[in-house]
Amino acid sequence: MCKTGELLEGEPPRRAQRMIKEGAGLHQDELMKNWDSTQSETPEFRKIQPLQKKKCYDIFNKGNS
Repeated sequence: MCKTGELLEGEPPRRAQRMIKEGAGLHQDELMKNWDSTQSETPEFRKIQPLQKKKCYDIFNKGNS
């Protein structure tokens, strides 16, 4: 998921898939830093900001117009 943006497992609803891809695109650097950290002897996870409510609303309604 981190490098390609593709889900490795599962089939969430389309709206959730759009949100996942949007969030991954916006936070790709942070996701990669966390992923790289998991490969070290002392993993350190950093909190990643969630999508804003307005942004989520825009993503959900993008395909409904």
